[in-house]
Amino acid sequence: MTLAPGATVHAELRITDAQNYPPSTCDPVTAQQLRIFPPGQTSALNISMTAMACLNTSVQILAVQTVQPGSGSG
Repeated sequence: MTLAPGATVHAELRITDAQNYPPSTCDPVTAQQLRIFPPGQTSALNISMTAMACLNTSVQILAVQTVQPGSGSG
């Protein structure tokens, strides 16, 4: 997808509550930010956000949709 200058896109991010997993499986920690790599970029954007996360990387609590045109449904 090529964007015109000033165009808007969005990607839906779904976050599963880390507390749905047993602590022995999740190894819960408090995350302080999201690190996002915009499409086609090699530098990350860091967005402040405090949430429970799992230190165990085999537990997937984030799912992101592909980038779509428009501002999304909020």
